[in-house]
Amino acid sequence: MEDIPKATITYNDMEYEEEMQMPISSEEMQMFIEVGKLVSYKRAQLTKQGKKLSPSGSRDISGRATENVIREHLMKHGLNISNTRVGIEGAPLEIDLISLKLGINPTKTIYYPHEVDTVLEIKNNAVADQTTEIKKNFNRLRQLTAVIRFAAIVLSEREGYKYAIREDQLGYPVFTLICRTVSAGRWMWSESETLIVRDKIMSRGKTIGRKAMEETGEWHGLLDYLRVRNAKSGMIG
Repeated sequence: MEDIPKATITYNDMEYEEEMQMPISSEEMQMFIEVGKLVSYKRAQLTKQGKKLSPSGSRDISGRATENVIREHLMKHGLNISNTRVGIEGAPLEIDLISLKLGINPTKTIYYPHEVDTVLEIKNNAVADQTTEIKKNFNRLRQLTAVIRFAAIVLSEREGYKYAIREDQLGYPVFTLICRTVSAGRWMWSESETLIVRDKIMSRGKTIGRKAMEETGEWHGLLDYLRVRNAKSGMIG
């Protein structure tokens, strides 16, 4: 029997080896699955160490995995992206990610406002009302300089969720990559279960004939949004 090839997966402080799978249908779905694998891997590590996870600890693992995966995929598209959890000089706030201007060192931990193109808030999915806090932080950062842009990126969200992060309420661009008609759960940490949910056709109520999760197309809109300044000068195609 032929050995299944393996690949080393590295996201900042997370590295592990896994069997290579068949290509997933879209980049958004690939990101969703990669996040689930990282969360599962990190939770298994902590369990082996005899550590118990609080709800906030679980959210932190999920948040960090989402930030790392989205960062890697943005970089694959030629964007200059900072490390996760960085800051801007003059603002006592931790920032998930920054899309930097061309030529700026992406390994720094603190940036000057003139080095920043877009401040990015990353969410796996909304938990209660996070819109108010994000808007407050964006408004504070906006006072540093009028040329900094802002965007919130949500990996997936349940359709109709009361506290979904929406552009009309945030007042800044929001890019939700996957729309779900099912609630978040442990199935999100398994590739096989995720693919089953992805291809499932809902058959109850108003969801008849609809898939349980679908790409929104906003990933491509996000890439265009982040590229637009550099594209004008012909630096990024």
